[in-house]
Amino acid sequence: MNKQLLSLLATALLLLGSVAAPSTAFAETPAKPAAAETTTVNINTASADELATLRGIGPVKAAAIIQFREQHGPFSSIDEMMAIKGIGEKTVEKNRLLVSVE
Repeated sequence: MNKQLLSLLATALLLLGSVAAPSTAFAETPAKPAAAETTTVNINTASADELATLRGIGPVKAAAIIQFREQHGPFSSIDEMMAIKGIGEKTVEKNRLLVSVE
């Protein structure tokens, strides 16, 4: 009877330990801050590939941004992107915190 009780307690402790271990592992892993994941894209110096990472900007619009800045010089504000065909207020607003001109 003692051996059975001891075996039962040992099994219970092992099971309890294996259930509790994963929860502590998650608690020890720090979450990455959102700011560290977000980098801004300078629309005056970015490559087409970098520009294409922006929301609503694919390869064609990225090429249009580069062509615009080559013809008109560097952007002085993010809102100037609306002068490019296919880029409107919604696209600019989606990317306002993701782009810079400096």
